[in-house]
Amino acid sequence: MLSPSIPSIDHHSAFSEGAVVAGVATFVASVAFQRDWVSRGKPVPHHYKEVAPPWAYKANAWITGTWTPIALVYAFVDSMLLMTEGSGVDFESLMLESRSRCDVHVFGAMFGIMFKDFFLFFGTPDIILLAHHLLVMFIACSLCFLPVQSLRMCTFCAIIVEIGSATYCSFIADRSSLARVLYKVGMTASNAIFFLAILFWYSANNHLMLSPYLVLAALGIVLGRQVVLVEEMKLEGKRQLAAVQ
Repeated sequence: MLSPSIPSIDHHSAFSEGAVVAGVATFVASVAFQRDWVSRGKPVPHHYKEVAPPWAYKANAWITGTWTPIALVYAFVDSMLLMTEGSGVDFESLMLESRSRCDVHVFGAMFGIMFKDFFLFFGTPDIILLAHHLLVMFIACSLCFLPVQSLRMCTFCAIIVEIGSATYCSFIADRSSLARVLYKVGMTASNAIFFLAILFWYSANNHLMLSPYLVLAALGIVLGRQVVLVEEMKLEGKRQLAAVQ
């Protein structure tokens, strides 16, 4: 049950605001990266076998590395305001019961960014990429429009998970030693936090009919992200071995 000290919000308008602003802004940024890549005549590496073009990973690394700190500051400031404005909200009720436009804005933004990628690379024949985007959009909508508890915890968790995604895109775009280390550490840490948050969320929301499906979707994302990490490290090891032979 939501805390009575927190006013109700228009979920549809807040979600639309986040989705439209993030979707349009990141679409413009992606197109700008694409045009810059083409204008510079940058060649595609001969070993390149990713499902999306190089500029897309560079763009998404920049986009995610930009919007996640903004979202983190937004959520932190909103949390402080909720706890200090005399509404009677303490830290526990904030994490477990609060729901504000901030939460819906963040998940709306995630939906918008995923939809932007889905639109740009709709013709890409990769089932994992398609499943990833559809699952994230499903989870974002469900968390915003279902009467779930612990939404603020999910908001902070989602931002951390996106930081892991940024390290993946940065690694694919750069493949430097630093990018490789950041990818291994960042992705593994964010997946571990994501997994623990899933278990906690289910314990608080197992009364909802869709809860098992949301948990399965989230676990699928965690497993997929970690499997991709392992496979990428194997491929990178083979590339390095071939380079010294």
